[in-house]
Amino acid sequence: MQSEEHLVVEVRDSADFKIGDELYCVPRHICPTVACYDELQVVNNAVVDQVWKVLARGKKINY
Repeated sequence: MQSEEHLVVEVRDSADFKIGDELYCVPRHICPTVACYDELQVVNNAVVDQVWKVLARGKKINY
């Protein structure tokens, strides 16, 4: 389940995880979250290898 920038993850047994364990989750929809930030980090094989500028930022309506 996802609500804006909050991703809810369900697991079979939460006892399988300890505080500090890493989980890699891929959201299905990111439009509202991405639009909140100037850039995003692209992760490949658990390493950030690119930084992309978010083009949806800095827009304004001209009258």
